[in-house]
Amino acid sequence: MYQERDILTRKEAKKRSGLISEVIYDLQLSLKKNSKTYDGKCSMHFTLSKKSQIVINTISRIKKISINGKETKDFKKTKYRIIIPKNLVKKGYNTILIIYSANYDHTGDGLHQFIDVEDKNEYIYSNFEPFAAHRMFPCFDQPDIKANFS
Repeated sequence: MYQERDILTRKEAKKRSGLISEVIYDLQLSLKKNSKTYDGKCSMHFTLSKKSQIVINTISRIKKISINGKETKDFKKTKYRIIIPKNLVKKGYNTILIIYSANYDHTGDGLHQFIDVEDKNEYIYSNFEPFAAHRMFPCFDQPDIKANFS
């Protein structure tokens, strides 16, 4: 039986980097004090070299996805990925809006939450070693797909 793992293979990365370019992320996070979760809204803008299935890395719970301005439920969510069928995207410029919720990470990667035992304050920080950004927000999480953020 196939067990999905939270990894990116060289084959997957090579295929995706040949398809995806000119990536921009518009990211909004809603953080609540002393909460185990946070909400996010990520707009992914990118150019697709040819019409193809799109794989987005994420561990988040998906609330809503819109592709090029049209809301859709025609996607597959696995534990670590969102798979967008090729009939929903086009060659050229695309925008995918993902509204999601996620748990804070406590491993030190992604969006990490920490309550200091000394001062009892809550601290939040991000750590995106190679292949850890998807632990905070849905993205094309690989070092050779560079992106601008806002």
